[in-house]
Amino acid sequence: GGLAFQRAPGHVPPSWPAETVPLRAHLDLQVTDLEAAERWALQHGAVRVIGPNPSPTFRTYRDPGGHVFCLVVTG
Repeated sequence: GGLAFQRAPGHVPPSWPAETVPLRAHLDLQVTDLEAAERWALQHGAVRVIGPNPSPTFRTYRDPGGHVFCLVVTG
């Protein structure tokens, strides 16, 4: 299994949580160390988004293209 990505010229990033365009996909990525995973994501261009339901077990981000994803601690 794997994931593939491609560029989307003209893409309008969503403005989650106040969406102006519908989300196309949302990934929840399971991690064992939330702090380390967040550092990695931020170093690679992610931006933390404070969502409507804060939780100690997951955090929400936008990638450089504006796509929303969550890091979820699993153990």
